[in-house]
Amino acid sequence: MSKAEERTPAHTLPFLQVKDLETRYGERVVMRHISFELQAGEICLIIGGSGCGKSTLLRYLIGLLPSEAGHIFYQGIDFALADGPQHEQMVQQFGVLFQGGALWSDMSLAENVALPLQRHTSLPPDTIADIVSLKLALVGLEKSQHLYPSEISGGMRKLAGLARAMALDPRILFFDEPSAGLDPISARHLDELILNVNRSFGTTLVIVTHDLESIFKINGRVLFLDAETQSVLADGPARELREHAPQEKIRQFLRFHSDGAPIHQR
Repeated sequence: MSKAEERTPAHTLPFLQVKDLETRYGERVVMRHISFELQAGEICLIIGGSGCGKSTLLRYLIGLLPSEAGHIFYQGIDFALADGPQHEQMVQQFGVLFQGGALWSDMSLAENVALPLQRHTSLPPDTIADIVSLKLALVGLEKSQHLYPSEISGGMRKLAGLARAMALDPRILFFDEPSAGLDPISARHLDELILNVNRSFGTTLVIVTHDLESIFKINGRVLFLDAETQSVLADGPARELREHAPQEKIRQFLRFHSDGAPIHQR
């Protein structure tokens, strides 16, 4: 941390700050000099074509990959340099929804949601049970607590994964392709739930997606990653970039579905 950051109160710093980060997939450099800031409560959508490293960047942000070049700060604290207790405290502010929900197959939905609370708090079982019921009710699964992942649909698994991601009341939620594998109705329902979390709790959201319907439904700030230049090619509101991005590839990406059909103007 710089001397200036040491003197700056945490509440005046960006919640998330990325400086000159280099991301890799094995030995191959994917992106270079990634720099951006997010304020608390902001929504950021990470988009781009196949192979641009969207999910790879997410893994760096949540600490699954170490940052060998560049820095990631949470409220002014360098994530890579945080000591054990400090690192644990930072990670407990994260909630993550992976593509498949990543639920434990031998646990019921209630047991899956309870797991972070059992591992990271000293709350009594009755209190944990109440919190689990509340989180599952927030995603509409209050009547499915006893079911196992194999007994529910893919959409319900995503909802249960979201309930678990919210178990510790995180300050920031990360999503890796949340609508992947969902039918359009389930995908839009999940979009609305994601927005409600942001509106109701002020949670900062970082969402990796290629789903244009989700991009414009959620309508947050967009970071466009470009594999050709290995850079963040654009940073701004989705609708503004669709109409006015200086690069044609960005405008095309935001105007067309993957099958080439024009997306409806909004």
